[in-house]
Amino acid sequence: MVDTVNIPTIAVIPSNGRPYLEQCVSSLREQVERIIVVANGPLSNLMSQTIEGVTYIQDPEPDLNISRWWNIGIDFAESMAYPAEQWNTLVVNDDVIACHNLVETLSREMRLNTSVLAYPNQHDNHRFLHRNAGPVDLHHRITGYCYMLRGEAKLRIDDRFVWWAGDDDLDWNARRMGGSLLVPWCKVQHQAPNGSFGSNPELHKIAGGDMKRFEEKWGMRPW
Repeated sequence: MVDTVNIPTIAVIPSNGRPYLEQCVSSLREQVERIIVVANGPLSNLMSQTIEGVTYIQDPEPDLNISRWWNIGIDFAESMAYPAEQWNTLVVNDDVIACHNLVETLSREMRLNTSVLAYPNQHDNHRFLHRNAGPVDLHHRITGYCYMLRGEAKLRIDDRFVWWAGDDDLDWNARRMGGSLLVPWCKVQHQAPNGSFGSNPELHKIAGGDMKRFEEKWGMRPW
C-alpha cells in the first residue's frame, strides 16, 4: 500500500483573473497544501483577488506563453516543497472545478507504479499507463487543463510551445521517463474549453507555429 497521505501536493494555476478563479481555488483548497497562482495579463497589473491560502507570482514577461507560466509555477512549487523528498505538483487551468477526490486519486494511482505524470480520464473508466511516445485516442490524450506531476522527477515544459502542444510534449517526455497515467474516477469540470483560444485571434497564428515545432521535434503531429 502506497502512503500518499504524507506526500504534499501543491497546486499551480495560471490565471489572468478570469471570473472562474475563485471557484477553482475553492474546489482545491482542502485537497492541497498550497495554491500558487501564476498571474499574467490583467491580473498581473491588479493582483486584486486576495484569496486565503493562495500565493501569487507575477510573470515578468509581457507576452503570452502558457508553457512558461506552468514552469514558473512548477519551479516555485518545488521550492515550497523543500525539504520533502517527494511531492506532487497539480497543474490546473483557472476554469477547472476539481472533484472532491482529485488529488488523492491522482497521487495514489501515480505512485502505485513508475509513472511521473497522471491525469483524469474525462471520457470513460479505462485506466492505462502510456509508455511509448506517439498519438493516442483523443479521448485519452493528456488533459492539459488538469494534470499531476511527480515533483521529484523534475519534469518541465518546453517553452518553445507557446500555447498548443506543450502538454503533449510534456506527456510524451513523461512516457519515456517512467510513464504517463490515464486515471478514471476523478473527472473534473472544465468550464470554458478553449475559451482563451477562441476569443484571441493571435493564438490561432501561434498554434500553427507550435504544431510545426512539435512535428520538427518528434517527427509527427500529436493528433
